[in-house]
Amino acid sequence: MLLVLLAAGGCSSGDANPEASSDASVFASAAVATAPTLAAATAIGLTNAKMPLPGLVTGGQPTPQQLAALREAGFNHFVSLRPAAEDGAGWEETTVGAPSTFARIAVAGGSGLT
Repeated sequence: MLLVLLAAGGCSSGDANPEASSDASVFASAAVATAPTLAAATAIGLTNAKMPLPGLVTGGQPTPQQLAALREAGFNHFVSLRPAAEDGAGWEETTVGAPSTFARIAVAGGSGLT
């Protein structure tokens, strides 16, 4: 799956295999006033970071340290596409704290898209 960071929105995919737990999806959004950038997401090592639309950054599952760095870079809304029961998922809810927000839209791999 993947991480989507939104300066005003966000989305991307890394691994061609949607079933791969290492390709976890998380979306993140940031306030336009802070203008987080693709360069900021790339600088912290976010896997497969892309900016498909202005203000929208997507990428692979961040580590807790990368998530903290993304918040410091101005990203403040995060969405995970990983089911909470997926191996390695579930820590994001407790890591993303106010004033940032977190939501989970569980997509069970390719079969969860149809």
